Amino acid sequence: MYFKKPAAYFFAGACAVLMLSSCSSSQKSTTSNIPSLKKVYKDDFLIGTALSWPQVQGRDPIAATLVPQQFNAATPENLMKAEEMRPSWGEYNFAQADALIEYGKKIK
Repeated sequence: MYFKKPAAYFFAGACAVLMLSSCSSSQKSTTSNIPSLKKVYKDDFLIGTALSWPQVQGRDPIAATLVPQQFNAATPENLMKAEEMRPSWGEYNFAQADALIEYGKKIK
């Protein structure tokens, strides 16, 4: 895409200002009074995310807080791909898929 130089400089400057202002240590995070996405759009549609196996297991502390707070739908990243669910010919392993379902029941 072609941008004229003034527009490109403006865009780059605006991005830099936003990044620097979000990193400012003088600002306090007050997310407690901000409603979650799943609450804001509860009557319109589901808010979903893709989950990895460590996130489903609860080994990702950021996701452990963020996912139940913000999302009410989930899909697997890789844990339900054929290589995970069928490790060898004639052998099936649904443990990760079952864990994803149980995790989904918690974030509902």
